[in-house]
Amino acid sequence: MGLRPAVKGLTSRWLAAAGLAAVVLGLGLRIFRLASQPMWYDELIAVDLATLPGGLRGVWEAIVASGYPHPPLYIALLHLVFRPLSPSELTARLPSILASLAGFLALYLLLARTISRRAALAGLAMLGISPYAVYYAQEARPYALMFLLTALSLWLLWEALSHERATWWVAYGVCGLALVYLHYFDWCIVAGEGLYVVYLSLRRGHWQRQLLPFVLSLLGLPLAVPTLLHLVRASRDLGQVVVLDVTPVAISFGSTWMTLVSGESRYVPQTARLVGLVAFAVLALLGAVDLARRKPDVLLLALAAMAVPFAFVFLGLPALGHVVPPYEERQFIVSLPPMLLLAAAGWDRLLGLIGSVRGKTIYIGLAAALALALTAANAVALQRYYFSGFLKNLDVLPVGYLNARAGAQDVVVANSHSIALSLKYHGNHVADYVAKPRQTEGGWQFSRALSIIDFDPGQWTVALPEVLAHRHVWLVSQKGYGDPLLREYLLLRAQPAETTEFGPFSVESFAGPP
Repeated sequence: MGLRPAVKGLTSRWLAAAGLAAVVLGLGLRIFRLASQPMWYDELIAVDLATLPGGLRGVWEAIVASGYPHPPLYIALLHLVFRPLSPSELTARLPSILASLAGFLALYLLLARTISRRAALAGLAMLGISPYAVYYAQEARPYALMFLLTALSLWLLWEALSHERATWWVAYGVCGLALVYLHYFDWCIVAGEGLYVVYLSLRRGHWQRQLLPFVLSLLGLPLAVPTLLHLVRASRDLGQVVVLDVTPVAISFGSTWMTLVSGESRYVPQTARLVGLVAFAVLALLGAVDLARRKPDVLLLALAAMAVPFAFVFLGLPALGHVVPPYEERQFIVSLPPMLLLAAAGWDRLLGLIGSVRGKTIYIGLAAALALALTAANAVALQRYYFSGFLKNLDVLPVGYLNARAGAQDVVVANSHSIALSLKYHGNHVADYVAKPRQTEGGWQFSRALSIIDFDPGQWTVALPEVLAHRHVWLVSQKGYGDPLLREYLLLRAQPAETTEFGPFSVESFAGPP
């Protein structure tokens, strides 16, 4: 055997072993300490909506009544999970962990079909240790499912365009409908794919074989229009697509890529994020150049799938007077499959050079440096995530304090939805919890329903004199929420006993009237 075939075979075996190891490691990372973090506010909202009565119809009515600004598919999935299983950190995150595991297969199918098996293995290796993908595999949020459906949608579209069979188009249409029922941002993926199909039809002149079946496959999308109208109303009423004192510059392309590649800034030092970004960008650039030469259609598909979401945020929303706050970068997870496609193509090109070009020391060194940079940046991120003591839900600190202090005759008053839901799911229910203080003509009243929704106005029946008749009142305040007049009202009618601070939260104890 010659030197080049030997090197090529060795490289292939090494890559296959590395890809398999990364997948195994990725599966372990996603399962490791899955239920260790208590559910935080966004997760609790999803769980609360999914556990309200009324079946699937009740889920949709709850979404509309609460102004929840997302389509209903994810909440419906949680509702079905909670029918046989009681809500917990583990069961609430079950759809996300399963979607994340299936995401490996979807990404492999996409990359193997559009580039090569070698690129697919490289993509799996990057996905396996991606801290961003790990985070959202362990949250009761729709983002892991968004990644899965985006990768599947791109693969199904490629197969439908290649084989021109009705079964592939039907499968693609079902996947597209699931996408737009999952999250409003997923419309951008369908739009990007549409741009790609229009381009192919114009270039090849066979619109009957490409554009027409694409349009027919998406005839089910009007079914999702009610959810889109609900999003518009919810955004207007609740400010979920909000106007803030930030500019689009606050969400730069660089920060978005850094988030997707090396995790969120709350877990990862800026230096590690920059190292991961540079390494990933080099690979993506190599991949884009190689695809432009060998497989331009694949490059155009990847760029179209990335361009529309970015254009929507950076151009569309500012034009409408809306700005998405920085934490909304998580919605760009729909751009992660095409980004991994470009980077995997870069690995494919680099490894190909190592196996076929003389004087390849420079390529071996570059591959080693990029692998080391990505691995080190991701390792730092994952270490911070698992072992630094970071707590996603700070609400559990005052709730734990109350679990230990509040007595059976006490009343706990929460001044924010976040605290109220944490009391509902993390409290020991020894004390009498009330929430959402409201000032009425007859004085302050409270709701006993620790929920995101008030179905019955008659729930507002607990008046302040009744509250103060108990032995103690515990007021849990979150800075920036609630009404300061409530505390003043309590001070006029009760004796303050003690105050304890927990970062942005405070817990004040008031004795009953003298």
